[in-house]
Amino acid sequence: NRHSSKWRLTDAGRDQAQIAGDWIKENFPGSFDRFYSSEYLRAMETAARMELSSSRWFVEILLRERDWGQMDLMPWQERHAKMGHELKRRNLDRFLYAPPGGESMADVSLRVDRILQQLHTETANKRAIIVSHGEVMWAFRFRIEHMSLTRYNDLVSSRRMTDHIHNGQILWYTRIHPETGEISPHFTHMRSVCPWDLSLSINKWQVIDRTPYTSEMLLATAEQVPRIIKTRHKPKAGTPSVTAPLYVGGTDSGSAGSPLRMEKVTVVEKKTRFELEKEHYNADGESLKRELTVRGVVYDRLRRSSEAHMLARDNIVQALESHGISTTVVKAYDLTAADVDKADAIFAAGGDGTFLRTASSVHSAVPLIGVNTDPSMSQGSLCCCGLDMTGGRHPEFDKIVVRLMRGQFNWFHHARLSVTMVNSSGVETLLPTPVLNEVLLSVVDPAKPSVLDVGVDDHPRSKVRCSGVIACTGTGSTAWYDSATKVHSETIEEVLEQAGMVVDEQMVAKIHESLEDGTHFSPHARELAFVLREPISNRAYGRVERRKGRAQRLSVRSLGWDGQISIDGVEQFPFNFGVQAVVECGGPDLDLRSVRFNSTAAQAEDDQGLFDFSPV
Repeated sequence: NRHSSKWRLTDAGRDQAQIAGDWIKENFPGSFDRFYSSEYLRAMETAARMELSSSRWFVEILLRERDWGQMDLMPWQERHAKMGHELKRRNLDRFLYAPPGGESMADVSLRVDRILQQLHTETANKRAIIVSHGEVMWAFRFRIEHMSLTRYNDLVSSRRMTDHIHNGQILWYTRIHPETGEISPHFTHMRSVCPWDLSLSINKWQVIDRTPYTSEMLLATAEQVPRIIKTRHKPKAGTPSVTAPLYVGGTDSGSAGSPLRMEKVTVVEKKTRFELEKEHYNADGESLKRELTVRGVVYDRLRRSSEAHMLARDNIVQALESHGISTTVVKAYDLTAADVDKADAIFAAGGDGTFLRTASSVHSAVPLIGVNTDPSMSQGSLCCCGLDMTGGRHPEFDKIVVRLMRGQFNWFHHARLSVTMVNSSGVETLLPTPVLNEVLLSVVDPAKPSVLDVGVDDHPRSKVRCSGVIACTGTGSTAWYDSATKVHSETIEEVLEQAGMVVDEQMVAKIHESLEDGTHFSPHARELAFVLREPISNRAYGRVERRKGRAQRLSVRSLGWDGQISIDGVEQFPFNFGVQAVVECGGPDLDLRSVRFNSTAAQAEDDQGLFDFSPV
């Protein structure tokens, strides 16, 4: 029964305080001109246990921890049990939320503003150190770095441990450029370090972005949220009108692996969205941020995702080369047959899109190993592992390399489909790209119906008008095909109501789960699934007999112009009047060989930023 201001440090907290003090003495040049501490006992104890030379501490009540009001002494389990409705309200906006009788982060920021004014008065052109608390440090970040609400909420809810503020964390702000020594009138760089575990922090100097908003950027940001009141009114005579601009813009295990021989490997990396935007606008920094914000794109989120990918790519290359493996890095769009043929293994560093694009160039038994380089922002269903990599981490990917070299994995074979084009003269042409996920046969314009003559195995052919035909593998049965054939819960409820049955949520959920399970099938299966998208069924065209199902062979003849065949969203081929496309299950020679790690050889290590994924 004591106020949280009277809490003392734990044994771990004492050790962290000493480690923080040692790091500061080793890395900070010279001493401090002013020392400040919160008046809460745990902060005062931390300040003392750092044992900084010549320290004379000023205790400041404005540096106290955020007041959680009625929640202050409640453990998280009790908060969820007694005040769950308040926690839901908190999720609307974590910065603006104030618990009953407590402070919002906006309130804490007002206290921090007073401290910053005090520093400006008492320590101008001097060095100061402040010992405070986690949420007060967040408030300092928010004010000093001119953070937006969007960025704050992104960071505090992030799955990346390096985005968080941990006990014993150090935030170092400076006006002095770390490389040039140039002095700015305001803070330009920040360094975040968790000295007792450097893998929990970025550790490198980061530039503080203070880009102002243009009017277009303000409007674009506002347009990301739908209006509640849309009543139109006429402006008074003489009132200038403001017009918003138009912005353009179940697991099958393969055979156990033997040690994988890797003398030469190719790492295929994606071109990140951030890189593409930089190339498109031929811009960077403030000018690029302005362009993206106008389009409703969050610049900081895009940049951080790109940085995470690049750090993960470097980590992969370093881990391979540390074992004497010759490594070539290429962009997915620049991958050639020579890059594939010379490699003992290929690593696709990116997400599912990178894996699919790389797979389209792999026609041999060379294994393709997918690595999700930003698992906090990407699903990575086709990848065997994920690497949540940010600055200052240890080489976690080395563990994956060791497992591959020791044979601690299972081979995983993806059956693929072949597509053969037959023209009106009967000449057959095998398309060079095998199908790993799905193939779409349709017209290019999605607003126009595709007129097709469809044959399934040996069944009678039928002429249909629809939005195209999707044929997929077992691997692709959980992707686009799943969305195209999904029966939603509200549809099930309507059917049950029409049948005069009492709608029960558990019954609806069970039916929904059963229907979804029936859609998916094994990635190894020598069969395909197909669906006619939105078929037109009326007096003129009649009922479609086989809208979806499983088959060995699908034959589709185009009866229109401006048709197209799209394979895995990677390669497109013309598909015009009279041309027939035959989609068939490929044999073992067409399989894509990948790997999966079994539960005994590859335990998940989320706390280290390394994730082992189960197969699709």
